[in-house]
Formats: sequence, C-alpha cells, structure tokens
Amino acid sequence: MIQYAIGAIGVFLWSFATGYREGYTWTQNRARLDFLDYHAWRMVEQLGIVLIAYGLSGAKGMLLYVGLNWSLLYTVYEPVLDYMVTGRWTWFKNHNPYTICGFKLNQGRVYQMFMTVIGVAAVCIAIFI
Repeated sequence: MIQYAIGAIGVFLWSFATGYREGYTWTQNRARLDFLDYHAWRMVEQLGIVLIAYGLSGAKGMLLYVGLNWSLLYTVYEPVLDYMVTGRWTWFKNHNPYTICGFKLNQGRVYQMFMTVIGVAAVCIAIFI
C-alpha cells in the first residue's frame, strides 16, 4: 500500500510540475516564476516519473495511474497551466475544440468533470480490488 501511495505522489508531482513548466514556456510574466526555473521544474517532473515507475507497477498500479492521470489532469495540471499563463486559478475551464487525427474533441466543463469522475472511479476500483 505504501508503494502505491509513493506512486500516487509521483503522479501528483508530475502533473503539477508539467503544468508549471509548460506555463513557464508560454507566459510573459516572469514574476510568477521566482520559485523554480524551467529546468528545475523538469527535474521535479523526472522525480515524479521515478516515483510513478517505482510505485505503480502491475495491473492495479496501471489502473491507479490512469485514474490519477485523468482525475489530476483537470484538477491540477490545467489550473497550474492557467495560473502560469493568465495569473488566475481556474478549474474546469471551457477550451476550444482540439483536433487530433482529423477528429474534433470538445473539451468543455462537462467533459472535464466527466473525465475527472471516471478517473476518481478508476482510483477507487484500484484501491478496493
């Protein structure tokens, strides 16, 4: 169980650091960047990946990883990225549709909340099986 907790911490670190680092590349306001620079956030990302690799092995770990990724994408990564770019924390923000391989995917609030709920459900399944 401790191993999975370490992996979950790794996913959180990776999500937070990736949002901060990507926001660092897009923002012009460097005042928000006084804590760590771009390369330091890359190091935090790598630490998160190492913790993920250690903590989330096996089928249960993979389900936990997918669930955490989906639930943290819109509750950690996107708000951190928005903060870095706009200076505001926003959760479940409407986005323009993404075009991937010719398909348009709407990324509205309902979709983001749905994916977060699916992610939390996957985490619960992984914990209780």
